[in-house]
Amino acid sequence: MPVLRRLLIVDDDPLIVRYLSEALASPAWEVVAASDAMNAFMLARDLRPFMILTDVQMPSYGSGPDMVKALRREKVLANTPVLVITGMQPERAQKLLAPDDARVRLMSKPPDIDAIFRVIKELTGVDGAAPSPPAA
Repeated sequence: MPVLRRLLIVDDDPLIVRYLSEALASPAWEVVAASDAMNAFMLARDLRPFMILTDVQMPSYGSGPDMVKALRREKVLANTPVLVITGMQPERAQKLLAPDDARVRLMSKPPDIDAIFRVIKELTGVDGAAPSPPAA
């Protein structure tokens, strides 16, 4: 059965990408990664992920909040839920995000994997933490 959902992880730190990719692996979706906001935006346009996890600060090609703004201008991506995971002070990071965007959540690093699964389920209805059904 082909995977129809993609979870896009965006962070310039390859260790964070690897950790999140492994920790969030699920039969409910395929994990796809990008190392900067520009590549993430282009991947999102092509793959139309059901959810995006992104860092705030990345050294090149825009920031996580820049990518979220660009997503909101694209008709097919405008409603894509986004979880922003950052090492920045939460109050400072919140100021970079649209205050009235109900499809965006903010979380501090280090990431809490159980909390990430809960946010994904809250924003998308997809339960990646649930065990897969037995094979028929």
